[in-house]
Amino acid sequence: MNVSQNSKILISIIIPTYNIENYLSECLTSILSQSFTNFEVIIIDDCSSDSTKCLIEYFMKKDYRIRLFENEHNVGPGISRNRGIEYARGKYIMFVDGDDWLDVNCLDKLFKCAEEYHTDMVMFKGLNFDDSSNRFYKNDYFSIPCLDRLNNSLFNFDDIHEDELFEIFVGPVNKLYLRSSIVDCGARFSECLTHEDNPFFYRAFCAADKIFLLDEYFYNRRVRSGSITNLRGDVELDTILVVEDILKVFIDNGLYNHFKEFLLNRLLFKLRNRYRLVGDDYKEEYFLRAKAKLDKFFSVYGLFDDFVECLWSENKLFFDRLVFSESFEEFLYF
Repeated sequence: MNVSQNSKILISIIIPTYNIENYLSECLTSILSQSFTNFEVIIIDDCSSDSTKCLIEYFMKKDYRIRLFENEHNVGPGISRNRGIEYARGKYIMFVDGDDWLDVNCLDKLFKCAEEYHTDMVMFKGLNFDDSSNRFYKNDYFSIPCLDRLNNSLFNFDDIHEDELFEIFVGPVNKLYLRSSIVDCGARFSECLTHEDNPFFYRAFCAADKIFLLDEYFYNRRVRSGSITNLRGDVELDTILVVEDILKVFIDNGLYNHFKEFLLNRLLFKLRNRYRLVGDDYKEEYFLRAKAKLDKFFSVYGLFDDFVECLWSENKLFFDRLVFSESFEEFLYF
């Protein structure tokens, strides 16, 4: 069933695309086949060089609810999603990655839940799909087990324990957001190729007065070797930019002192873990940038004593290596 063009748009689905010609058809078909029909699809194509744009135009001819916007330059998913928010006309916003797909009743159930409980955010769960083995599987992150006690219930940020917050899946794709809530709190994705969703999630989550966790698996997330989340090399350098964006969310919202221990350990864990993943050709650059970022945390935010006081053992070892090494060679043999 197609909704009239004059009907009010209730959900805006934002999809950033870049060279996903092999997967986009499945994604768009799953959206256009939804039992719920009052939605628009906003596609931000990030200068695809394959047949992605042709596929989008083919689907646009079949369904007027699809709107295409093209970036002038390749800017990554964060900036693309931010553009999508600006163009969105729906009461609610949902993000979908162009190589993933939705269950047929996803939008219907999410909308009914949001309207019944007057939510700022509805969270739900997803399955991972291994593209190489054609196998579905659950993992602890995408299933959000840290919040099992809140399944099928209404809550807000104050109900979250310090040790739970940084275990929540921060990706944007398993949430239905009230658009006005996002706009009012100024939630935006970082302008990075990866980890761009962290600051957006924490700012939107902190600002939400009513959150509902729906214990349903509606989202199918494709895991493949060529996706952004599986790229290495210099992409991991973006981690260093994002850690400050995350810190500022907590400072801006007056939450730093309450979450200080878990926040600082999360930031150091991200720096430590991503150093391990960065390509060998970029490790020295990573060291220099991470060291400079910590120096800024000390000089601008005055956090040296907090880091020393709060860090757990493995994070403290990496912290000491970064802070007290005068060169990359010394860092390697610290």
